[in-house]
Amino acid sequence: SHFLISVMPVLYVPACVRILEYWGVIAQNVTAIVTVTVTSTFLVFAVSALVTNRLLKRKGGKENG
Repeated sequence: SHFLISVMPVLYVPACVRILEYWGVIAQNVTAIVTVTVTSTFLVFAVSALVTNRLLKRKGGKENG
């Protein structure tokens, strides 16, 4: 972990520079980007909860709610 922390600027600076280069395109589509990000985040939450619930039932654990 110390190595990754020490090279973190090398990993993130190029990505940030590319984002700044395309900021005009990103700014035009910010609503769509935020919508997709929020929707996919909640979809992942829901699928994770369903899978966890099913695995707990299969294992014989207690259901909370």
